Amino acid sequence: MSDNSNVTRRTFMQSTAAAAAAASVVAGSTSRQTVAAPLKKGEKLRFAMIGCGGRAGAHYGWAGREKIVAVCDADKSRLRRQVKGDIKGYTDYRELFKEMGDKIDAVVVAVPDHNHYPAVMRALKLGKHVYCEKPLVWSFWEGLQLAAEAKKQKVATQMGNQGMAGHGWRLCDSYIKGGVIGDVKEVHTWTNRPVWPQGFETPKGEDDPAKYNLDWNSWIGPAPMRPFKHKHDEGRFKGKNVYHSFVWRGWLDFGAGALGDMACHTMNAMFKVLEPGYPIEVELMASKGANKDTYPDSETIRWSFPKTDKRPGFTAFWYDGPGSDKAVPIPDAYEKGRKLPRTGTMFVGTKGVLQVTGDYNGTVMLVPEEARRAFGDPKKKLKETVPPNRGGHYGEFLAAARGERPWDSTLSNFGYAGPMTSVIILGIISQRVAAKLTFDPATLKFTGAKADEANALLRRIERKGWEA
Repeated sequence: MSDNSNVTRRTFMQSTAAAAAAASVVAGSTSRQTVAAPLKKGEKLRFAMIGCGGRAGAHYGWAGREKIVAVCDADKSRLRRQVKGDIKGYTDYRELFKEMGDKIDAVVVAVPDHNHYPAVMRALKLGKHVYCEKPLVWSFWEGLQLAAEAKKQKVATQMGNQGMAGHGWRLCDSYIKGGVIGDVKEVHTWTNRPVWPQGFETPKGEDDPAKYNLDWNSWIGPAPMRPFKHKHDEGRFKGKNVYHSFVWRGWLDFGAGALGDMACHTMNAMFKVLEPGYPIEVELMASKGANKDTYPDSETIRWSFPKTDKRPGFTAFWYDGPGSDKAVPIPDAYEKGRKLPRTGTMFVGTKGVLQVTGDYNGTVMLVPEEARRAFGDPKKKLKETVPPNRGGHYGEFLAAARGERPWDSTLSNFGYAGPMTSVIILGIISQRVAAKLTFDPATLKFTGAKADEANALLRRIERKGWEA
């Protein structure tokens, strides 16, 4: 991670406090009275697409049904495939905003995590609607800033945790709000990620990025500059890409590891249903393969959330790495021999256990089987506390951007997604510091042992020229 020595305590506290005042972990904290200026009949939103390959490719369909006018990618080979007709192409999103700022209405950001904040913040400050892939930000501080700016600008925003449009977390909400499992004491979430290299240090040597059609300066963006290296020459990852493409997720400077990659999906039910707010403790409980450059091969992290006027306090656990499902403690309620799914979430309550299978809060069921049969069909027994959203994950964003619904009506608007991502990132900080940390929700700072080291990781100052 980069040097944060030039962030003064006063500057950090002022900016964080201002953002925190505007941000809430609970979606819908704003008035929902403002809508964008409605488009005229037959008029289409003009989109700028920041990212052309990988996950970005999934967004050219729905955004393309509007009107794509500009695209950006540091990989010139990918960029060329999307520059068609009168679409303008850029390798540097700063240039895109400079030249096309008055010719676009909305922006999709789907590039490596470290470039999310400066790209999204530029778009917000220009008053553009923004859809951004998860995790929304790279640092804790960035999540609060984007939440505050989106509220200030009153533009439509959405983070790409597509399971939000599904039925799974809604069923969790109905079960828990209906008191079926009692008060939630623990939430366990696990994933089979990472499926990319982690647990290694920076390889030696340097390659010419131009040989690989890569604008390396734009790819690095706000992160500290380093030499480009195409593939590993030795070690267990010999022959695999080092940074570009896809494997950047494992690097501290660029990605957020397995936790940042998947928790915005898999922990979403917990954040939506329990509305945890900020934790009072976060602790790295176990890890394997940790080093100074990349995320570990596997880890277990714990957050402790205080009680609110709506629920008692509870503890959340995260497990990643190969065989992470084996690390999850099995409650007594489980039948002997029942195996956990490869990825999922478990709500452990005072009266029962709820298991949620899959990355996107998919199948929801009571355990054991005896309890499930005794309860019966949840569709007949439970009140639907949160009706399905209209138009799906992308459709609700487009409706808000077109002025057909309030600007903050999207379920993963940045007022929800920013603080949620920031809370997840506190787990990453505990992993980097390798300690049990005490967090103060009032000041949004760590206190006690290793507080100085941990607080230095709450924010990163962007590389000169890439400040948002």
